[in-house]
Amino acid sequence: MKKYILGYQFNMNSVIKVLTSSFLIIATSAVLAQSPYALIGTDIQGSGPVGWVQGADLGKRMQYIMEAWAMGDEFMGSVLIAENGDVVYKGAFGMASESYDVVNTSETRYLISYMSFHFTQFAIAQFVEKDELHLDEPVSNYLPDLQSQHFDEITIRHLLNFESGLNESLEGFINTREAHDLNYLLKLIDDQPLIAPPGNNYAFGWASPILLAKVIENLSQKSYSNFIKEDIVDKLNLSNTGFYRESPITKNLSTPYSRIFNELVPYDQGNIHHLGPQGAMFSTITDLYDFYNYVSDWLGKATERGKEAMGIVTYGVSDGLLVRDIEKHPSEVTFDLLDTNGWFNGSTGLLTCLTDQKSMIIVLSNKFRASEIYDIRRRFMRSIYDLPVGMPLPKTRMSIWQKLKNEGYLAAAKYYEKLVSQGIGSVPLRDEFMHLSRELRNKGEYTQALELSRMFVEMDDQWVAHRELGEVYRLMGETELAKESFKKSLQRKPSNPNWKKEMEKFLKNEP
Repeated sequence: MKKYILGYQFNMNSVIKVLTSSFLIIATSAVLAQSPYALIGTDIQGSGPVGWVQGADLGKRMQYIMEAWAMGDEFMGSVLIAENGDVVYKGAFGMASESYDVVNTSETRYLISYMSFHFTQFAIAQFVEKDELHLDEPVSNYLPDLQSQHFDEITIRHLLNFESGLNESLEGFINTREAHDLNYLLKLIDDQPLIAPPGNNYAFGWASPILLAKVIENLSQKSYSNFIKEDIVDKLNLSNTGFYRESPITKNLSTPYSRIFNELVPYDQGNIHHLGPQGAMFSTITDLYDFYNYVSDWLGKATERGKEAMGIVTYGVSDGLLVRDIEKHPSEVTFDLLDTNGWFNGSTGLLTCLTDQKSMIIVLSNKFRASEIYDIRRRFMRSIYDLPVGMPLPKTRMSIWQKLKNEGYLAAAKYYEKLVSQGIGSVPLRDEFMHLSRELRNKGEYTQALELSRMFVEMDDQWVAHRELGEVYRLMGETELAKESFKKSLQRKPSNPNWKKEMEKFLKNEP
């Protein structure tokens, strides 16, 4: 059975398989044959179809998906969904401020976290189009004050693609309690050695955006914040977009929260300016919609190098697979994709934009969890193509917790395998296990945290799983077992800077 969607012919029996990256991430998984009544998924705890409406359009389907996600404040934030340039759904959930009893709306301002990089990227793309900047020239050509020789090898393209080899997270050598300007941050980055050869490894973070912000300053002869404000924000009349704390009070700005078990806790974000001006941007879903529509129009007239600077890649669906090599794999559906997600400073941001068709989802959240955005993105992409999307993660999380609590480790492990067999993505599931383990140990329930962390290692034999297990062992006083887990974590990804210094310090100091 074939259906015409967004002007292309699509085989509804196809299965979309996922390519996952921090800048081009679409998290989906293999889907078994299901009844059409499982369009949004069946809650296997017994309450029947979740949010499915026969014949509903994309906006209605996504409305029910978001309402399922928002139960119990699992998701707090604002959402905008557009199809072929028309807004088909806008919604807002939860509290902008629990203390003042203010709810989130479509005009709530959020710290936009990594989405601020698109403003930097768009500025760089414009300089590329004007032939004032070249993607394959070394960074040292544009930032001559840098001293480290590796900046003769790192190109602008490496920075845009997050393949610089730098410690992108800046973890371990930046003070998150102080405000820093770009010159200070540049000096910090200049003093750090590479952790991988340029062009070899992808690592999403802040070092590359900071360097690109300084490139913008040197090319424009303006401060970064002034350039973004005058040449993008003001030009597009984005009245709800700006830089946090430029004025004493930022109206309608949401409070970032974490959820620890059933309690909302304000997130301690430290100093919001510790990553310079672009780490402190705020916006609304409506302003961002105007911005991404403008970017889409601009890209329609841009050269290929401009599209490369914006990270635009043409993807296709060929025999159910998501493919980049369209000449090799003739595609039934094609689209140009601009995509990002990320959390920072207590905020969560997501964009998935099919730029050539202006179909997009924009999610801004003030509850500090990253797993929502992976799950919501997966639902959006699958809903565009009328594919089943599985059970919402809040219900998945609660059901895993109940299995672990009532029946123990082995039952929870089998239940996990059952969920995966039903087409529920394993990547966001692993994220849920990690968060549960942390919540348990923060509450002091180390025995259950240990069971869960052991299961996490079996499911996901990667550095983060071994690190989580090692942390539980450390808190339980099992020094040798903690050391063994930390060593395995460092072996599996020695270049990853996250928690690396803490693990190495423990291994060094413990006899």
